[in-house]
Amino acid sequence: MDFLTSDGIKINYQVKGTGKPIIFVAGFGGYQEVWTMQVDYLTQMGYQVITYDHRNFGRSQRTKKGHTLQRLTDDLIELVHYLGIKQAVFVGHSMGGSLLLDLIKTAPNLVKLAVIVDQTPFMLNTSDWSYGFMNYTLNNYVREAKKAPDVHETLHGVDNRVAMIGEMWCKIAQS
Repeated sequence: MDFLTSDGIKINYQVKGTGKPIIFVAGFGGYQEVWTMQVDYLTQMGYQVITYDHRNFGRSQRTKKGHTLQRLTDDLIELVHYLGIKQAVFVGHSMGGSLLLDLIKTAPNLVKLAVIVDQTPFMLNTSDWSYGFMNYTLNNYVREAKKAPDVHETLHGVDNRVAMIGEMWCKIAQS
């Protein structure tokens, strides 16, 4: 399904299940299908699970406008309001974690719980921070970003042994 943002961009989203809402927020370059196994697991536990694609990713509209963290946060807030959700649990991966930190700052009343997974506080490596994204530095970013990365996504879901984490999220969300 699609909804239209206040600046006229179609954002694709999916809602599955019923119950208390859990909203998954993908990282940079991510798309809602990466959450498939988590969606299935949590809907079977009785939750309503919402996934969506950021503008310019997945099945959402391509645009040359709105390329800021605040605009992505506004898109999420508008989606939550569009769906009539008063408060939710949010799970953000990588850049989605940064978006959730901005959401907490911008609209804290919407956030019952935020789970931030695998997000470095500094994206670029420096002489005193070596844990940034893909070994990028200010000096090599343009050159390195043109190369195909040697990384693996969770396209096929998370192993069942990790499902216990989902149970933990649900217990926390219920408290």
